[in-house]
Amino acid sequence: MKKLLAILLVMGIVVCFTACSPKQGYQRTSLEVFDTVTVISGYEKNKDVFEERADLIEKELKRYHELFDIYSDHGKVNLKTVNDRAGEPVAVDGEIIEMLLFGIDMYEKTEGKTNIAIGAVTALWHDAREEGRLPEESALKQAAEHTDIESIVIDRHAGTVLITDHLARIDVGAVAKGYACDRVCEMIRDKGWSSYGLSIGGNVKTVGEKGDGTDWKIGVQDPDGTDAFFCTVEASDTSLVTSGSYQRYFEVDGVRYHHIIDPETLYPKDIYTSVTVMCDSSAIGDAFSTALFSMEYEDALEMLRNHPDIQVIWRFADGRTEHTEGIGDRLTFKESSKLS
Repeated sequence: MKKLLAILLVMGIVVCFTACSPKQGYQRTSLEVFDTVTVISGYEKNKDVFEERADLIEKELKRYHELFDIYSDHGKVNLKTVNDRAGEPVAVDGEIIEMLLFGIDMYEKTEGKTNIAIGAVTALWHDAREEGRLPEESALKQAAEHTDIESIVIDRHAGTVLITDHLARIDVGAVAKGYACDRVCEMIRDKGWSSYGLSIGGNVKTVGEKGDGTDWKIGVQDPDGTDAFFCTVEASDTSLVTSGSYQRYFEVDGVRYHHIIDPETLYPKDIYTSVTVMCDSSAIGDAFSTALFSMEYEDALEMLRNHPDIQVIWRFADGRTEHTEGIGDRLTFKESSKLS
């Protein structure tokens, strides 16, 4: 149990079961998709039913992971193929096209802060992280010349994706998990299954209420890493997505550099330690949590005026917390974040 709890805390968000329910709560933990911890939670009358359904859920998540992977082609045409063949149109699975179209739309809605064409820049940070060094600033500036969202040309009729700039690269790290989470939850709903929750790294989405008919209680991890979670949100049929500086990072000369790169400065920003977004769509939450993480608080509030359905919890680097008004009645801050 202690080992499972430790794994769950790494995710950034924890789905909590209650003791009393007409159905039994089950969980399956996996490390097979999107390079993070994935937990499938569900309420069923018996474990066999849950395991059968969890098998299908995990299979679908793996399919999306392989389609959207930019580091391995998995023996099929996927996003790595598109990047490798920049400069020529590539016939791809329709899910890739729909996800990229969504990413392009999010570029507009987040005022360019979430840019799936930033791959040339993030590739430099990826390589530097692997080698324990910082990328060369001159190389970052050169790479930034090849991040034009319009270099991604999609022909829906032909079913092709073309990167017109042969030095540009696609990186869907800010939208892929959320998109896959939404699609799989649609499948769960279409099959008539209820009382299920998915947690893919910092992305949590629930389908229906818990087995006892009450809201899910979703805990948001304390980014200081000292406790389990610093607040809980009670909700059903919704999504919570957290972007945090504590999730993926490396250190150079005692300075920590996290994985969320600001497309303007080309470096990570340290305004917040976590930003959590609640909305109906995990994909939208994914895109906006990434965007908001690199925005000054006042600028973020201004942008959110155009998106009243998006609710946010900010955890500042100095430990201060702010949240939008619409999430307040679902939010509980814990006096002690430790689980007992």
